[in-house]
Amino acid sequence: MNGSGSEIGDAEIQYIALDTGVTIGTGGFITAQRRSGTVRLIASAGNIQTITSPGTTLTVTRRPDSVFVSGAARDTVDYDPVGSIIVNTSADLGTKVITRDTTGGETVSQAWLVSYQAFFRGAAIAPGDTSVVFLLGDGNQRSGLDTTASNGIASRRIRVRPIGITQSATDSVVVIATVRHRGAAVRGSPLRFVILLRPKQ
Repeated sequence: MNGSGSEIGDAEIQYIALDTGVTIGTGGFITAQRRSGTVRLIASAGNIQTITSPGTTLTVTRRPDSVFVSGAARDTVDYDPVGSIIVNTSADLGTKVITRDTTGGETVSQAWLVSYQAFFRGAAIAPGDTSVVFLLGDGNQRSGLDTTASNGIASRRIRVRPIGITQSATDSVVVIATVRHRGAAVRGSPLRFVILLRPKQ
């Protein structure tokens, strides 16, 4: 967009790295020379440039080679019809992503995307469906995506809404966590978590 808010036709966009460690090729394709860390990027078109502070930050990380469950693959939620979000929420469903590129002592892949999908009674739960159970992220926000932290772990939780459970009996939710590298599942992925749901006695 120009200063008037109109689209600039056929604008030639150039990407610039404000930090060392990456090479930007044709079409904005980025090749990293470093193994980890962050690089700030800005875009330029003619005399117009994106804001330089802080700019867009790109995280460089190690290639993921294996995926493991961090914590327990099974959990139980004793749900209370009038319980709080804490009472009716599972423990973290942790996914750890590790790398074989251990140069410098690093063993995990930081900032790698992990996707979670919940299933109830064999049917996938749509992202906007909160009628029975749904995935929770940071700040108790609905989210099925997370990125691994500095320890290589990503996690989501399951929130139960008892009002949507028509039978006052034990049930379960299955959660599948998937990690991909260049479109292919990383070894160990997908992971399977099972959360037993039962009414609080």
